[in-house]
Amino acid sequence: MIRALFLSSASTTCQRAGSTSVCKPETYSCVECLDDDKCSGTLKRCKVDTNTCVECLGSGDCSGTKPVCDANKTCQPCQKDNECSPIAAGVDGVCMLDGHCASSSETIVVSATSGNLPATEAAIPAGKTLLVIQGAVSGSLRWILTSRPQPMTIAGQNTGTLTGSLPIHVSGGDLYVKNLTVTGGSPGIKADTAGVIRLNRVTAVNNQ
Repeated sequence: MIRALFLSSASTTCQRAGSTSVCKPETYSCVECLDDDKCSGTLKRCKVDTNTCVECLGSGDCSGTKPVCDANKTCQPCQKDNECSPIAAGVDGVCMLDGHCASSSETIVVSATSGNLPATEAAIPAGKTLLVIQGAVSGSLRWILTSRPQPMTIAGQNTGTLTGSLPIHVSGGDLYVKNLTVTGGSPGIKADTAGVIRLNRVTAVNNQ
């Protein structure tokens, strides 16, 4: 079988079997790309070691609910917090339930001295979907989350601990809690009939 290979030095393009590609001068061969200029759509980046168009070269090329560039150079949902960039100075990244990495605009950061623990759902500022508890924090959460369009997340950082008479009580709606220690209360974590609480690496101690 004879294949025709046409090279044009003026345009550095070539055609093989009717498909347009680009000429790689070092090997005098037709390849898919030499740089991003020949890549478009979903496959917008050129992987120069293989001269192929791919979805991403690094996680900076990904966004939304697929923020992580995997080994196959495709964008995927995050699965672990350490796959996400820091939310802000001193605040580690958080992977959310739908696979996106939390942003500063959706995050409340609470510490022992911040005084901004939202004790009720009404105290949660508009647009906030993540509560980060850093270190030891005292107080209780009594949230009715029924009207919220998406789950609320609580993430502990720096040995995050919440201590109160009933630290977490949800009536209605969906709450996801991870990397947190809950102390005090009887019980320490409670979901009423219409409430759902999902726990991931959560420790409850001194709950009687």
